[in-house]
Amino acid sequence: MKIMDTKYQSGFTLIELMIAVAIIGIITVLTYPSYTDNVRRTNRADVRGILLENAQFMQRVFTENDSFFPRATPATAPTLPFLVAPRNATGSNRKYTIAVVVNAGGMGYTLTATPIGSMITDVCGTYTLTDLGAKNAASGSPGGGLTVDDCWNK
Repeated sequence: MKIMDTKYQSGFTLIELMIAVAIIGIITVLTYPSYTDNVRRTNRADVRGILLENAQFMQRVFTENDSFFPRATPATAPTLPFLVAPRNATGSNRKYTIAVVVNAGGMGYTLTATPIGSMITDVCGTYTLTDLGAKNAASGSPGGGLTVDDCWNK
C-alpha cells in the first residue's frame, strides 16, 4: 500500500475560494446598476416606438373619417392596435399601459403611456403624445436631472 505524498495534492484552499467569491461580488455590485439602467432605457425606447405607431394609427383614423372618432362609433375613441408595452406582453412582463383620449368634437387626441410594474419608479414616468406632436414625460417634470427631451431621446 502506497501513501500519497501531501506535496503533490492539488485543489483550492478555502481562502482562494473566498477571494474568488469576493471578486465576483464586487464585479456584480459595480455592474448591476448599469444593467438595470440599460433595461429601463430599453423599456422607454419600446414605449416611445409604440406611442408613435399608435399616433400613426390615429392619423389613419382621421384620414378615413375626418375625425379622430371612427364613423362606426362616433364619440367613442378608437381601439388602439397596441395597448401595452412591450407589444403583446402579459402579466408581469407589461411595463406600460397605453390609452387614448379623443378631444370633444374629435379634432384632437392625447396618447398616454402609464408605467406599471418595475417601471413605476422610473424617472421619466408617464409619457404623453398629442395629435400636434407635443411630447411630454412625468407630467412635464421628470426627475433624476432628466428633461422631457432626455426622456424622449434616451
